[in-house]
This record gives sequence, structure tokens and C-alpha cells, in this order.
Amino acid sequence: MTTVTPRTFARAEVVGSLLRPPALRTAVVEAFYAPGHSAVLAEERRKDRAELRELEDGAIRDTVRRQIDIGLDIVTDGEFRRWMFMNSFYDAVSGIRTGKTVRFRRDRGEGVELNVHEIVDRLRVVDSPGAREAAFMAHAAEGYPFKVTFPAGSIFTHPLTTVAGPDGREYDSLDEYVQDAIEIERQLVADAIAAGARYVQFDLVLLTNPMSVSSRPSPGDPASRDESCGVRRSYCRTHYRGGLLMRSVTYSMSVSLDGYIVGPDGDFDWTVPDEEVFRFWIDEIRGVGVHLLGRRLYETMLYWETADQDPSLDDSELEWAAIWKPLPKVVFSTTLSAVQGHARLASGGLAEEIERLRAEPGEDDIAIGGATLAAEAAALGLIDEYRAMVHPVLVGGGIPFFPQRKRRVDLELVETRTFSSRVVYLRYREAR
Repeated sequence: MTTVTPRTFARAEVVGSLLRPPALRTAVVEAFYAPGHSAVLAEERRKDRAELRELEDGAIRDTVRRQIDIGLDIVTDGEFRRWMFMNSFYDAVSGIRTGKTVRFRRDRGEGVELNVHEIVDRLRVVDSPGAREAAFMAHAAEGYPFKVTFPAGSIFTHPLTTVAGPDGREYDSLDEYVQDAIEIERQLVADAIAAGARYVQFDLVLLTNPMSVSSRPSPGDPASRDESCGVRRSYCRTHYRGGLLMRSVTYSMSVSLDGYIVGPDGDFDWTVPDEEVFRFWIDEIRGVGVHLLGRRLYETMLYWETADQDPSLDDSELEWAAIWKPLPKVVFSTTLSAVQGHARLASGGLAEEIERLRAEPGEDDIAIGGATLAAEAAALGLIDEYRAMVHPVLVGGGIPFFPQRKRRVDLELVETRTFSSRVVYLRYREAR
């Protein structure tokens, strides 16, 4: 039986933009930006922002304190430095004109005007506002979890966006522009992560063509690829507390009821799975994008690099080998000089490797194997999920599953499952 505990209903943590204080609103709308503004233009970049920046700094610090006081899990700067959520991208590039106006009528007949973006030159990166926002929030939030917001990749496919270079040849099509914009946003998100962001919220996912509700993006359409900026697809709709979590770091092992992954004599034969549990492990490894291992576990798992040549393997074991063998692996060792297959030796420390992997595009987990490596990651606060396959046995000692560090970690139960062999799967997410 599988029991999944849903998260609580989305609260204000999914909000990026907050109501600006009157003084800041007046300074932005009436004194700084040109009419019809929706992206920073060259003439606006040349203006003296000192007075406006002082107002923004004070307003952001105040709204951060308010969010912490009312108990939000993840705080935002309110997007006070930007016109709206899309400006973490559009303020970062040149090649955009914002003077194009389209007109609509509401259902009651009132006219509505909307300023939209017109691409008039090939995009060039001239700023990184998301990174600057993250760097400021790292100090303003004083260690409290915060997020930055970006437009979802599908926003670039908006049918009201037009591509019209001065000579008509800057982009041959909207699709070429979309591909270029997605690559630029990848780098902007990576810049924000490098500046201290651990949570990124992608806003306004376009699942339908807003001009035709019956239209759906095809699997190859960039509108269906919001994971292209390296954030897990399962969090891409911003329906959960805290917005979007970067690629999850997970620690998953079999464990005795008294908390050990290996007994005092080095034995772990009690962890051998039956067919039902082994099938579960196969399904879980499919969701892993890269596996981090210590030397001992790496050497234990070497068998699976050539297991497909073993005629005694059954179909499930061959399926596992087919998934494990090509899986990228990073091995942490001070004694090994070379590794085999799709493994590589870590080129940096654990925190550095995880930060680099989080910034890479991909939607699958970063899995950690082995108690020693997991203990280091836990001490650094890098593990997002603990997944324990608890076996009905007491071994009396050995290598513990949980890191023995004097650090309290609050967890929330996400999933449980009881197998016919009396093994119980427990999946916990760190409450941040």
C-alpha cells in the first residue's frame, strides 16, 4: 500500500510580486521609466539610479522582514526592482523594443491596450538582474530561504511576440528566437544560483495558445519545455509552497530498523531485495540524473558495469544493469586515480560539485550513495530528501544511515509504502 501525503495548499510562497509602497511606486512609474515601459531600454540604463536604488533597498528589507514575521517558508524581494516577473530576462538583454501596442476588448466591450515586446535585433546579454537580486537577498534575508523569479521558457512563444529585425534577418523565425532566448535564460539562472539563489520560481507557464484555447503545444514545441532552464518539471507549475526547488539532492539506502546500513561485522545480506522491492528500486533509479558515490560504494557497484554479460541474470536484473551502466556517476576518492565507464572522479569538493550539477539543465535527481558522503552533504545542508527502505531487522551496530552530527533537521513525510516482505519505504523531505 502506498500513501502519499500532499503538501498543504499553496499560500503566499508562490507569489513573486508584492504591492509596492506608495513612495516606490511613484518613483518608478512617474519619475523613472518611460510611458509604455516593459523592459529597461538603453536610455533608461544611462539614468542615475542612486535615489531609486535607495528606495528599493529599504522597501525590500522591509518586505522581507514582514514575510518572515508572518511565517512564510520562502521569501521574495517582491520584484521591487523590476517592472514585473519577466524583467529578470528582458532587463538582461538588448535587442528589444517595447513600443508596440495591441488592443483588445473585454467581454463587456471596454477597450484594453497592452504593450508587448518586439524583437528588433539579435539578443545580447548586457546585465544579470537575477544574479544581482540573489546577491542582495543573500544579505537582506540573513540566511532565511529566499527565491528569485524568472519567466517560464514557454513565455517566449507568446503569439503576440514579433520578430522584426532592422534588416529583417536577425532571426529567421520566432522559433529561432525562442531557442536563443532559452539558452540565454539558462545562463541567467546559472548566474543567480552562483550568486546564492537556491530556489527559482518560473512564472506564467503557457500550456495553451492564449489566442486559441484548443491549441496545445506539441512535445517538440519550446512551449512544452519549461524544464529547459534546469528546474525539475514536477515543480514547474509553482503550485507548491516555496516555488521551484532546483534539482533535488536525495539520499536513498536500505536500513535496519535500528538505523544501520551495514551491520557491525560488515554484513548487509539482509538488504537483498525481493522482486517487489527490486522493482521499486528500478523505478526510482529511472528518476536519477547523476549519482554521487564514495569509493567503497563505487567499488561495490562495479559489478553492474559488466553484469549484462552474466547469463544467470533474470530480466529485472538486466533491466537494472541497462539503467545503471550509462548513468553518469561522480566518484569521491582520495586514493583512486581512475574510474570506469560513465563515471568520473570529482574535480572539486562535494558542495562545489553539487552546485555545479544543480546549475546544469535537467529534471532528474542528484542521488547520493553511501553514509560517509551523505554525512558530509547533510552537514552542509545540501540534502533535500531522505529515502529509507526500512528492513524488519535489528543489527545492533555498524554504519548508521543517518549522519551522526549535532544538527537538528526538521522533515516532512512525503510518501510511505509497505511491501509484502514487511519492508517499509519512508520518504521525507527537509522542511525548509
